[in-house]
Amino acid sequence: MADANLKPFSINNIKSFVPLILDLNQLTYDCWRVLFETHYRAYGVYGHLDGSSRPKDDKVEPWHNLDNLVSMWIYGTLTQPVLTMVLKSGYKARDVWKALEDLF
Repeated sequence: MADANLKPFSINNIKSFVPLILDLNQLTYDCWRVLFETHYRAYGVYGHLDGSSRPKDDKVEPWHNLDNLVSMWIYGTLTQPVLTMVLKSGYKARDVWKALEDLF
């Protein structure tokens, strides 16, 4: 794994960077999204959201580890009802991001 790919793994509390919890009953999606996009760009993982970052094959473990981390950041800022709507086996970070876009 390249050094640039290690930077995101230094984050142990995403809520320090994205303090909003995404909830169906509050109108915070636009602000939540801006905070996440800013964070993802700063940490060089925005390609996992817009789909421009893809593994060369399914066995590229560092890419999958990073993608799982990006997904975990999202999951950590969702209420349980929202989480149950977007938590699907086999989803990549891009899939979760798209599901949230469609939901909100």
